[in-house]
Amino acid sequence: MLRFGTAGTPISASKRDTLSGVKRIREIGLDCMEVEFVRGVKMGVETAGKVGQAAIEMDVALSVHAPYYINLNSRETEKVDASRKRILDSARIGNIFGARGVVFHPAFYHDDSSDTSQIKTTLSRIEVDVKDTRYSLSSNIEEKHQKLENEIA
Repeated sequence: MLRFGTAGTPISASKRDTLSGVKRIREIGLDCMEVEFVRGVKMGVETAGKVGQAAIEMDVALSVHAPYYINLNSRETEKVDASRKRILDSARIGNIFGARGVVFHPAFYHDDSSDTSQIKTTLSRIEVDVKDTRYSLSSNIEEKHQKLENEIA
């Protein structure tokens, strides 16, 4: 089934929160929405449960956009670890509200952008983490540069 929706809460929603966004999506005749965690995963477990219940009741499919602050190609281990955590936090909360996938921009290029081994290794670790936690999500790598996308696939 093909669904149509918005990235984020529609601007016409009564409030600028995810729950109002889900309700507004249905009111305007759409049936999916990307929940944007672009500046951080700030939604709590209780709210995620309410969002999930509303999405079920209104037949609105949800996905998650992880924070923009992700760089699996950083030369700094701390940044790679923090990026991995942001993706997994997005998956954890998204799983609670029934998201079907997590979208994220995996990396920034450096001068030596031909080496994508660190990105592949970290993505493999994330995939194992998601499977180990039994989240019913898929991860979708959103990438502007065809070269890296082809190498990762």
